[in-house]
Amino acid sequence: MFARSFKALTVAFSALALTSCGGGTSGTDTGGVRLVVIQGSVTNQGAALSGLQVSVLESGDSSATDQSGSFSIQTALETQDATLLVEGQGINSQVTINEIPPQDSKVDLALSLDSNSNQLEVVSITVTLLEEQAPIDQTPAPGAPGQGGSGGSGNEQEEIAKSIFKGVIRSGSGRPLPGVTIRIVQTGASGRSNNQGRFTIESQVIGSPIRIEANLGGVTVSTVLTGIPRRPVEVEMSLVLSGIGILGASGPSTPDLKIDSSRFRLR
Repeated sequence: MFARSFKALTVAFSALALTSCGGGTSGTDTGGVRLVVIQGSVTNQGAALSGLQVSVLESGDSSATDQSGSFSIQTALETQDATLLVEGQGINSQVTINEIPPQDSKVDLALSLDSNSNQLEVVSITVTLLEEQAPIDQTPAPGAPGQGGSGGSGNEQEEIAKSIFKGVIRSGSGRPLPGVTIRIVQTGASGRSNNQGRFTIESQVIGSPIRIEANLGGVTVSTVLTGIPRRPVEVEMSLVLSGIGILGASGPSTPDLKIDSSRFRLR
């Protein structure tokens, strides 16, 4: 388990650029993937706007505003900028957040609808750094339950953070594939799909790019998962394995593994 602290870093209003619907900015590569939590609220003359879809164009991650107009998105970015697309109730507006720090960060912003232009304006924005602290010592105190006796060593190690990779693997025709061995190449962690094609893998923490390997009947193919920060996460993904028969025999096309969809959340 890890404790997190927040170091405040106020960003000036000029750090934002507003654009109407259209292409977003590509941003500048920071040289690595990091976690960015983007959260805030959307209002119209003080009234909450619910049911709007808020998406990060650079990653595809999204969230809907709730009854209070609030939203929260956990995403992984390689660029300094993030472009939000807000859609729904006749609104189609983009907000670009510039110069996000290269460290794991949290962005809090308040957006308000300009009724004249039907575009969103920024009321306030604050960026904070998410700083990972040392692991919490969870060793029981002397005399506490678990100490001494045959069941306790008296020198327990700290819990090691893990990431979970789970999902479903299907054939190119959409049929669930049982008996597929799926492996995280960099850590060696693996799992086997059940009759519904579902699998779960517990792995050491690893960041993108992550190579995913699938083996069925002795035929092995792989693909690369991107957009995952080097933090303890739970990744849900949908894999498509094509060109391989149920017993591993090659089909009419070249064996191929692709990621149909993926998303993650912090553990």
